Amino acid sequence: MLEILYCIFIFPIEQILKWTLFALVKITQSYGLSIILLSILVQLFMLKITLYFDNKASAVEFLKTQCDEKIKEFKRVFKGAELQSYIHTLYKQKHFHPSFTLFGLSSLMLQIPLFIAVIYLIENADYLQNVSFLWMDNLRKPDSIIVYGFNIHILPLLMTTFALVNVFCNSRKNGQRIQGILIAILFLILLYEMPSALVLYWTCNMGFILLKTILKKCQDKKCTDPKYSTYKKLPIIDPIKRNSTIQSKQSKFSKLLLHIFTPYTMLDLDTYKTYRDISILAILNICLLAFVFSPYVVYNSDIFQFDTNQVYQTLSTLFGIFLISSFFIVYFTSFFYKTKLLKLGAYSMSVILGVAIIYTFVLTGDYTGKTYGKLENFVFQGGVPIYNIWNKWVDIACVLLVATGNCILFYVTYSKYFKRVLFLISSFLVCYISYLFIDITLSSKYLRDPIIEQRLVEPSYNETLLSFSKEKNILVLILDAFTGSHFDIILQHNPDLKNILDGFTYYDNTLATSNNTQFNTPAILGGHKYSTLSLIRYGILKDPNSKYLEAFTELPQKMQNRGWNIAMYGTDPVNPKILQTILGSKALVANPKNESYKNLYINHYGLQTRFEEIFSKYRANYNSVSMLLSLGLFRTSPYSLRSRIYVDDKWLFAKDNPSADLSVQLEYVSDIAVFPYYSKATSETKTFKYIKSLSTHFPWYLNADCIPDLEATSELPEPYNKIIPQEYRTGYNNNHYNNEVCAIKWLKDWILWFKNEGLYDNTAIIIASDHGHYDSFKQIENNNGNQLGLQSDALLLVKPFGNKKPFTVDHRLMSNADIHSLICSFANISCEDKNPLLVPNNERILYHSNSPFETFLTINKAFLVRKEIYNPKNWEDITEKIRNGAFKPHEITY
Repeated sequence: MLEILYCIFIFPIEQILKWTLFALVKITQSYGLSIILLSILVQLFMLKITLYFDNKASAVEFLKTQCDEKIKEFKRVFKGAELQSYIHTLYKQKHFHPSFTLFGLSSLMLQIPLFIAVIYLIENADYLQNVSFLWMDNLRKPDSIIVYGFNIHILPLLMTTFALVNVFCNSRKNGQRIQGILIAILFLILLYEMPSALVLYWTCNMGFILLKTILKKCQDKKCTDPKYSTYKKLPIIDPIKRNSTIQSKQSKFSKLLLHIFTPYTMLDLDTYKTYRDISILAILNICLLAFVFSPYVVYNSDIFQFDTNQVYQTLSTLFGIFLISSFFIVYFTSFFYKTKLLKLGAYSMSVILGVAIIYTFVLTGDYTGKTYGKLENFVFQGGVPIYNIWNKWVDIACVLLVATGNCILFYVTYSKYFKRVLFLISSFLVCYISYLFIDITLSSKYLRDPIIEQRLVEPSYNETLLSFSKEKNILVLILDAFTGSHFDIILQHNPDLKNILDGFTYYDNTLATSNNTQFNTPAILGGHKYSTLSLIRYGILKDPNSKYLEAFTELPQKMQNRGWNIAMYGTDPVNPKILQTILGSKALVANPKNESYKNLYINHYGLQTRFEEIFSKYRANYNSVSMLLSLGLFRTSPYSLRSRIYVDDKWLFAKDNPSADLSVQLEYVSDIAVFPYYSKATSETKTFKYIKSLSTHFPWYLNADCIPDLEATSELPEPYNKIIPQEYRTGYNNNHYNNEVCAIKWLKDWILWFKNEGLYDNTAIIIASDHGHYDSFKQIENNNGNQLGLQSDALLLVKPFGNKKPFTVDHRLMSNADIHSLICSFANISCEDKNPLLVPNNERILYHSNSPFETFLTINKAFLVRKEIYNPKNWEDITEKIRNGAFKPHEITY
């Protein structure tokens, strides 16, 4: 029970204080000074509330004095029951009760949750160990000064001094002073041996309270001194009569503005309370939706993504975050209650609530009604993308719709009805949240955890994707982000690989056309005319997606007409459904995001128990609250904010998510790892396969045994570990190499399958990467620690039909966009691009461009590249030529 109370009332405050402390430390570079500033900030933040309770206490004290004087008179005349009856009647007339005197302790009671939160914060603050400040040697221990051989703690004594001075300044009655003295002594005893960081915080609190008391005394003295008094009694004016008088003299536009920005003094008490309550109810409902309702719904949808031993603590913490967040927002907006912004503030909060309700209950997926896919280990699988160019327009339309509807309800109809609607929404949310809480707690006790699915079902597309022909096959395998020159390192440490790759030519001087998948794969399949630079030259800026689709359909359609059976897997950046529609039912366009090989991979390699234990361990140690907060905000937010809350499989408050990282790695490596064991020689017609695997894409968590492991260490040879790319100077994950080695290992097994099935000679194979990564060691060594271009070092291995020559290395300048013409050559189809193997090497000029992720095509940098891609002298920056229009197409040859 105490743990749940801690989760609700203390933990959220502790986290806010911790975040504030670290923010202050970044500014001041001193923990001691930051603790002082933290105390002052907390006191300033609470100032309005403490002043309210202080004024309330003063009013109660005044009433008590009046009642005490009257009771003395009663005691002279009445006794017993009659006396008690008169006292009761007096209290009723004065609206007073003896318990009201506890208002005097309200300011102190407000400090208690904060004080407890600071205790927990300091207790867990290992970073304060051996940190000194002023005379304090260690903020984790009591401060000490030796006086005549005795250790005296100065801070607790200073704190008590502030408290006692405050008691004598603030109280005149002996009873109140005795009470204050006892409390001061109690805190002295409790804090005397406490860490100096905690006592420093509380001492600053006491100092602030004393300063506030002194200033209040000075202010009271000025108010009672006749020479400072400028008060004149003003006539009382009825707000309603005043409103009608003012409005009768104004234009219609002025009346409208006055109706929206109505001064507080022109509102009657009931109207003021109505708008204030609307604002408060709207805020409470928004916070309920974002921090309790939506997280509870997500939690209930799959409770086994979370640690089932922490159900009560997690749900309680979310409720505590709701309390603290709603308190913060209500407290902040309360500063505007008695201003012209009261009505506008209430209206704005109701609009935000309306938008949150629409996105929580209606627009749960994209605006067409499609979902983001299954949320597995907190990563969306198989749904529509979060980002869409129409998102902002849908958001604007939604806000305008809600704003118009609320305007009618708010200003045209009686606002009290609106208040009732908000109350009904609150009631519904509370009831549904209660149901979810019960359902989650029961499910966590009685349901079984299916951590890894037991199904051994192949993806529905596997039969076609991995079905090869005895006649002819063209296989194009794209390994995403494989750095081409790393293959040299792999060959050095695996010399037997050359024997298995007989018939292959390794082009070790291959350039990627651009820096990312969406800019490269259209050129890989469609040729040089679909590279970013070419599209920009031809004026394709605003809608490259149509050209990307053209690049992915042009060659496959030609091959279909020649009798080739087409199968494509991983068609980024082209939508698989659209591509499937164009190519027709005879072709296969597989979407690995909808169905993956993960379960086949886990079961084939006997990793079931291993991953059950790993996922259980991560869930037990993971902060589920951060993830649920992110998910809650995501569900209640408009599309424009959703794309900022969930970015690249990472959540706003939970960027470090080991379960998600491991799950993504499993998805990515599972395909090529099982291809050798699920391929079949059953196709009756010649086949063309375009397969893009993410096995070498981030995250990289494969260990030396090619098993996903978040604690894996890099197998990169030592000499290369010292070559750190500029982009990774603050932290380089060189496990990228592990994934590349494993991809080649699995590829080797697949090639052996082709040989064993007798398909090797009649299969043309191209193994390439869409781009490299930041770790092209050859480029970095030659270019003062920097890469050339951006991820420009690509992989290219080619085996033509029937080639029986030994493995060879070719140093000619190549581009991954040359793959298009190589496919054309293998399939005997005429293409615009020349076969690069027929162009003299010394005449080739290629280009590489770096482009940002935008909805329209632009270029950050562009380069002409001649001869060898690892020599900086061969790179010519043509960016300014392109921007100035001086760049001519004939300057580039293929």
